[in-house]
Order: sequence, then C-alpha cells, then structure tokens
Amino acid sequence: MIIDNINNCKNYFALHPKFAAAFKFLQELDGTQHGTIELDGKNLYVMINEVEPVGQLAAKFEVHQKYIDIQYIVSGSDNIGWADAADNVPITDYDDENDYQLLEAQACNWFKLTPGYFAIFYPEDAHAPLAGDELMVKAVVKVRIS
Repeated sequence: MIIDNINNCKNYFALHPKFAAAFKFLQELDGTQHGTIELDGKNLYVMINEVEPVGQLAAKFEVHQKYIDIQYIVSGSDNIGWADAADNVPITDYDDENDYQLLEAQACNWFKLTPGYFAIFYPEDAHAPLAGDELMVKAVVKVRIS
C-alpha cells in the first residue's frame, strides 16, 4: 500500500506501465466527471462516484487479484482500513468476474484520505474503504496487473 499526495505521483510511474496515464487522468479531474470512464479498455479504467460512507464498524475488507486500485478523493474524505491479506480469512468466495473477495480482517492501520490524496492497493493489501463519516466524491482507478 502507498499513500501520498497527487503532487508526488511521478514517484510511482515506474511501478506499473499504466500508472502515468492513470495519474495524468486524476490530475486533470475537474469534478464534473462521474461514472465509469475507460482509459484503456478493461486494462485501465476509472469509476467516479459520489458515495455515502458506512462507518468504521460496517466497512468491509476487500481484496482484488487482477487489478491494482488507486483510490483518490475528489471532495469530502474517506477513512480506510488496511490489513495484510495473507493474515486474514476469506468470508466470501473470490468473484472472478468482478475481481472481488471479502475478508474477515482486523485493521493494522486506519487512515484518512482527503482531497488531493491517493492510496494504491495491491492484491496483498486488504482494504476497507468508506469507513468515514462524510459524503465524498471518490475516483477509483482500476489498473490491470498483467
């Protein structure tokens, strides 16, 4: 997992060939875009939505196998829990079509993302988003791993 400010995104371009395009899109967001936007088909796309938080007690830990998540806050804020996926037990079967599995996890860390900040989650990063207490506009970039 990586947490940083969008102004430092160039530090991460070398981690994946699609990261430069992903961060370029995030840097150019003007707040009017919503929905799913394909940047490179299913290899790189972003979902931008206004979302209600569920709070820390109701937040669910999830993992993905095919995609890296870059979660970016456009407005509002989000609290997100993190845990090592290997240390936790699945509570659902892996959904191959939606690249999604829920885990029974205890957070090692909780952190708050505010506008201009992003978090990168790899398959080994169990994460529980939407644990905050305010409405947010959030962009989630899905970057295909291979």
